[in-house]
Amino acid sequence: MPLAADFLKAVNLGLDGAEHMYYPLKACSPVADSLTELDLGYGMMETLIDTYDPELAGKVFSKMEENEVFITPTLYIGKTLAEILEVDHTRDTLLPFIGKGIQETYQGRIE
Repeated sequence: MPLAADFLKAVNLGLDGAEHMYYPLKACSPVADSLTELDLGYGMMETLIDTYDPELAGKVFSKMEENEVFITPTLYIGKTLAEILEVDHTRDTLLPFIGKGIQETYQGRIE
């Protein structure tokens, strides 16, 4: 699901889960639509955090509960990204499952 997607609209259309916390976080910011229009992608994260609205969040979480929507937080990626320049990922055992394009990208950055 692209970050530009409207999370609550997706919930209304039947979405029952998402793999990242980005989507409900975005729904909890009153400026999310404006940021989406700027096409900032993940560059909007800091502003979304800064503009988090607890009252709006309550409505989002109630809607999620009502529709039995579950979020699977993918915390490991944060650790991986934080260490991306210090850790040699060319020997990562998961690379064969990602595809050659990613492997070639890593090879080009590491060498």
